[in-house]
Amino acid sequence: MCEILPKNREELQAWMEGGEEALDWTPFFTYLASLMPPRNGEEVAERLRDVFQLVLPCDLTQREPLSPIRQKYDVIMTTLCVEFTSWSTEDYQELVGRVVTLLKPGGVFF
Repeated sequence: MCEILPKNREELQAWMEGGEEALDWTPFFTYLASLMPPRNGEEVAERLRDVFQLVLPCDLTQREPLSPIRQKYDVIMTTLCVEFTSWSTEDYQELVGRVVTLLKPGGVFF
């Protein structure tokens, strides 16, 4: 899991650790579960907690967004990251290219 803002990384880490004060993501997980029945939102949340191991800083405005980490990933999903970071079609294409360089061969980007 990656996030550019330190405060957001703290919030995500609190959720991953099951903190009582963490943001309630139930509506988001319920929606995701509706896309893959028969799962429910709680199952989705628990699965993500199992998969996400840490929250890394990431900055798509940099040539190497995860620098100094040089790991490749099987799956990369962005949620409005590229869209809010780009100002033109050319910017968008460049940023998508940066994300794709972080994929393992045969990896999936969505």
